[in-house]
Amino acid sequence: MPENPEPKGHIVFAIGQAYHWHQEITAKNLQYSDLAKQKNVTAGFIRRYLKLTQLCPAILKLALTGQLSPMITLHQLSNAAKHLEWQKQMQYLGL
Repeated sequence: MPENPEPKGHIVFAIGQAYHWHQEITAKNLQYSDLAKQKNVTAGFIRRYLKLTQLCPAILKLALTGQLSPMITLHQLSNAAKHLEWQKQMQYLGL
């Protein structure tokens, strides 16, 4: 592990975006399709990002502090988040 780990910018951005969009949907009682139109993306894109809000705190901490394995991709994080059990998320990512 590097002495000063650096988080992957695109992963940090995606997680932040997911939480921001989740807050927007909740506060404004929006449908995914409404938010997608506002952001000029597809509803499927919104859904894929929103999955990141279901990641367990341990994975989020690793990702946001740069301690997540560089081999783990954003796509893998999104797939891990499909598992609602946090232990299964950790196992899926090999953590």
